[in-house]
Amino acid sequence: MKGLKKEIIITMFSAVVLFTQPILGDQSGQAEQPPCQAMGMTAATAQKAPEYAPMAGPGKKITIDNDYYFIYEFDKKPKLLELVETRLGDKFKGLYETIDVPYTIYEIYKKQEKIGYIHGVNRKGKYGGIQVFLVLDLSGSIRGFYIQKMTSQYAGKLRAASFGKQFNGLTLQDFEAYDVTTGRGSGKVESIKNPVPEAEVDVRAVLRAAKKNLILMDEFVFRPQAEAK
Repeated sequence: MKGLKKEIIITMFSAVVLFTQPILGDQSGQAEQPPCQAMGMTAATAQKAPEYAPMAGPGKKITIDNDYYFIYEFDKKPKLLELVETRLGDKFKGLYETIDVPYTIYEIYKKQEKIGYIHGVNRKGKYGGIQVFLVLDLSGSIRGFYIQKMTSQYAGKLRAASFGKQFNGLTLQDFEAYDVTTGRGSGKVESIKNPVPEAEVDVRAVLRAAKKNLILMDEFVFRPQAEAK
């Protein structure tokens, strides 16, 4: 996203949905940076929407006051979760894909004009969590890719700009041809080169995270915008 320096304003809003974004440790030896800074952008102003404590997940006690509490359960999968799993071609699993914590989506502005979004998701890698951020333009095309956190001896190579640049210009349509369970596909995603053959598990986890990120942004942002027109 060349030219997006001092003029950029980033705002942020939370989408309360049926998934989670836990905090992950980074053992790559690199200093953690805000997504916008890590992708070469400078935020002139950052505005954040009010934050509310997420409600505890199903099966957990939720206190009303000193005398009352309630516990809820789902008799079937929430529709959004089921829809996203179907589009992803895989089930959500474990600590990194539960249903109690909201995601955060950053809106990017150039002066008064909104020009894109930043959104991150988590995925379990071989040795721990991986957090993948995408910068998207208003059409949903990837304009920036960054692995914010990763627990792996190969983190440095996978966080290198040369690897991330391979994602630029890709869209959800490109990832629809990629099977996250087999790691096979066709077209542009299949042509992404793995810089570390020994890190095949983590590379596939990154590709799955990127596809999940694009699907969630389509459900949170792009599809509602299209339906509202």
